[in-house]
Amino acid sequence: MQQSTSASQAFAWRSAGPRWAYIVVTGVYIIALAMMGSPLRTHFGFPLDDSWIHQTVGRNFATFGSLGYLPHQRSSGSTSLLWTLILSFNYAVLPSLSPVLYCLAINTVCLILIGLLILRLALRDGMSPALAVLWAAAPACNGNFLWLAFIGMEHLLFITLSLASIVLWIQTDRRPSLRTAAAAGLTLGLLCMTRPEGIVLAAVLLPLFSLARRTLRETALAGSITAVFAALPFTVNLITSGALLPVTFKGRQWMYFAAHFGGTFYRMELIGQWIMRPLKALLPIEGSSLTSSDRMAVFGITAVLLALCGLALYTFFKRRYIATLVFCAWTVIHSLLYVIVLPISGHGGRYQPFLLLLLTPLVAAGIYSGIRLLPSTSQQPALAASVLFLCLVGALSLHLWRSILANGIEHIHLSHAAMAAYLNASHIDQEIAVFDIGRIGYDRGGNIIDLGGLTDENYIYSLYNNQVPQYLKSHKIALLVLPVDTSDRSVIAGELNLMDNPDIILKPLHRDCSPYSVWRNPWVETRLAFQCQELFRATIR
Repeated sequence: MQQSTSASQAFAWRSAGPRWAYIVVTGVYIIALAMMGSPLRTHFGFPLDDSWIHQTVGRNFATFGSLGYLPHQRSSGSTSLLWTLILSFNYAVLPSLSPVLYCLAINTVCLILIGLLILRLALRDGMSPALAVLWAAAPACNGNFLWLAFIGMEHLLFITLSLASIVLWIQTDRRPSLRTAAAAGLTLGLLCMTRPEGIVLAAVLLPLFSLARRTLRETALAGSITAVFAALPFTVNLITSGALLPVTFKGRQWMYFAAHFGGTFYRMELIGQWIMRPLKALLPIEGSSLTSSDRMAVFGITAVLLALCGLALYTFFKRRYIATLVFCAWTVIHSLLYVIVLPISGHGGRYQPFLLLLLTPLVAAGIYSGIRLLPSTSQQPALAASVLFLCLVGALSLHLWRSILANGIEHIHLSHAAMAAYLNASHIDQEIAVFDIGRIGYDRGGNIIDLGGLTDENYIYSLYNNQVPQYLKSHKIALLVLPVDTSDRSVIAGELNLMDNPDIILKPLHRDCSPYSVWRNPWVETRLAFQCQELFRATIR
């Protein structure tokens, strides 16, 4: 019996692939992360204002037991219940540990697991070890993707759980069991707790029980476990915000459906911005400033990249890399969900994290497949060409996104953190309305209203009905912090009917800005925030 067990374990390890492959992939991600994270020695923080929103909700839950943005007030729900619980552990158990380091540690583990899970899927599908290593290590060459590890948010956890669910559910190298079905149900449930759209992967993956060699009993078990965990965030949101989705999601939707830049034109523009995203991994390109010839060049480069990606996918399909193809399909489905529900390309592409993940692997695999199609071409030249491509991309991309990370952190510090310090020194007892509420609200702690809809579910009606001034007047809020550029303009303030409104007089009181040289490239790449934060005293008639 013992010999039989040992033989079974040896077979399972051989089917998982050689040890050196896992060591190489892990090493590549550690080296890439070390290169990307070096700016944290002199620039310490998060490069997005939204990063601090999650920290505030997690801190409030740990400190006050309130799952909302304001202490003692359940109002907003959470876009990621599981991530909120993870962050609250930091404040409850490890309060002396910086939230920046805490999140980086978790996302580092997730990033390495992503590489290893991609490798596991590839080897299980029958991909050669050398090509599987190339495929799994390639995302580490995309600085835009690695940047997600430094923003303190849940995107890498979502990808990790997606991959784990596919690995556990689709069993092609061993006999499926109730145990792995239960584990798949658990990871799918946790995925739904991480982001609400995780339920779509469950709806896609579980019906593939025949492809995954699963029985109806195993499918029912996995589905039941998934349903229990998936119900938790929707139930919590109902209790805290009175809706299945959190209030902040409604605020985001307003920006792209109710505001003037919503509609068909915006979606067409969105496609153009998505086409720019691959090049933004290498260059800080402002799409609106490109000439017609520049745009044609961009479209031409994009067409070549898409052709290489298509060639890679065709090869995977021809060789029946089933689990890898399922993951690629989930990438497409997830991206289309955001085209429909929340069309946005900004914030460094973080709403399309799977596209950032698979861009470099697919192109590298396409180069490999294309060269192998040439007569009498062995694997070595194809691998060498793909590795050379990844080295060139990695050198450019990691250098650019190290700079984006450093300047993004510096911008938030010089504008948002500086404004928070001023407000706490001069207006600590007064309630203030803020649009970019992340770092300001985190440092302030209370006496704050979010003009994006995060703090008061009743505010959403005013937001959607163009009655924000009336809301402020009824709540006796006279101090506003609005994002502005150096020409005193703010698109968001105009959309809120707070600027160029004859019934409102705005008196500037204080302004904090970061230098243009610090602000520009992070803005072009991530749309992190306007250059300045300005405090106004509003007189509303």
